[in-house]
Amino acid sequence: MKRRDFLKSATLVAGANAASTFAIALQNQPAPDSVTGKALGKIAHEEHFMLPDFVEYFAETYPNISPEIAKMGLGVLPDFGDKRIEVMDRNGIAFVVLSLAGPGVQVEKDAAIALRKSKLANDLLAGEIQKRPTRYGGFAHLAMHNPVEAADELERCIHDLKFQGALINGQTNGEYLDLDRYSVFWERVAALEAPIYLHPANPVDHPATYAGHTELWGPVCS
Repeated sequence: MKRRDFLKSATLVAGANAASTFAIALQNQPAPDSVTGKALGKIAHEEHFMLPDFVEYFAETYPNISPEIAKMGLGVLPDFGDKRIEVMDRNGIAFVVLSLAGPGVQVEKDAAIALRKSKLANDLLAGEIQKRPTRYGGFAHLAMHNPVEAADELERCIHDLKFQGALINGQTNGEYLDLDRYSVFWERVAALEAPIYLHPANPVDHPATYAGHTELWGPVCS
C-alpha cells in the first residue's frame, strides 16, 4: 500500500468526524434499557484519563497550557469513579470512550519501553471499563515505533479488550503515519474495521519562525 492509497483503505476518524466515532462506539455498548425504552444519551469521545506511569510524558503538554490547568488536569484525570460519573450525569452524557491523555508513549524513544507501557495502559483501562461497561468504552494507546507490534496490540484491544478503536497523537519520533512502512498497520486497521482517531499533537521540532511567538506553539493537524 502506497502513501497515496492508505487514506482510501484505512478506517479513519478525525476530531471533525465525531458522528462516525459515536456510531462505532455503539458496537460494543450494551443496548438501551429494554424496560424503560429510553433512547441512548450523548456519547463523548474526547475524554481522557491519566495513570502515574505516564505523568512524565504528559508534562510535554505543559508549554501548551497554563500551570493552573495542568494542576487541575492531574487532579481529575486519574479518576474513574463517582466524580467522573457525576460530571457525565450532570451533562447528560451516557457513555464515554476513554483515551490516555497525550502524548503518552509516542514521545518515548525506547520502542520496547513504549510497547510495554502501552499494553499496561490498555490493560488498566480495560479493568476500569469492566467495572462500568455501560458507561465507559476505550480507545487503545499504541506504540507506533514498530508498526507490526502496534497492529498486533490494536487487534488485541479490539478482540480481547473490546475497545472501540485507537487514538494516535500526531507523530512518533519524528515520523507521521503516511510513510510506507506503516502500510502493514493500516492494512490491519482496514481488516479490523477499527476507527483510528488521529489526535493533533505538537510539531516535531520548534521552528525558528515561532521564536518570540509562544501563542503559535501547540498541536497542529496530524
